[in-house]
Amino acid sequence: MPSDAPQLPGRVRVGLYFVSAAGDPDGVLERNCRQHAEAREWVVAGGFTDSAVEIALAEREGWLALVEALERGEIQGVLTWNRAMVADTSEEWDRLAAILADRGGFLVSCALNTPGQSLYGRSLTNAPSGTPRAAGRRIRSDRPSSREA
Repeated sequence: MPSDAPQLPGRVRVGLYFVSAAGDPDGVLERNCRQHAEAREWVVAGGFTDSAVEIALAEREGWLALVEALERGEIQGVLTWNRAMVADTSEEWDRLAAILADRGGFLVSCALNTPGQSLYGRSLTNAPSGTPRAAGRRIRSDRPSSREA
């Protein structure tokens, strides 16, 4: 997906990453991730897709293009619909977030269906508001979970 993002200094530029054999025919994943980015005033610089989650991440063409964009400084962060698109376990997610942080980036899951996360208590690894934060730092919402409300 081409970037329609304006070149604005000081705004965090992110890439969207999806894995789906059927693609995103209705644009639901993209729309939700764009809304997630816009709510944080991040600029969506482009999108990257792969069709098979069974392929190792390091061998996926879309993922490799996204990493190249990160290394060239075209994006500072990666938004994916859910953690399962890039990792099988929380430990793998944390390792991947650390790798991206070492390259100056951050990793965020936009979905509410990520294991261990709830509507108001979901965590964002290295999620900045302006610039990337230190690796491994987590941000939690102060809003009560639906069980507490």
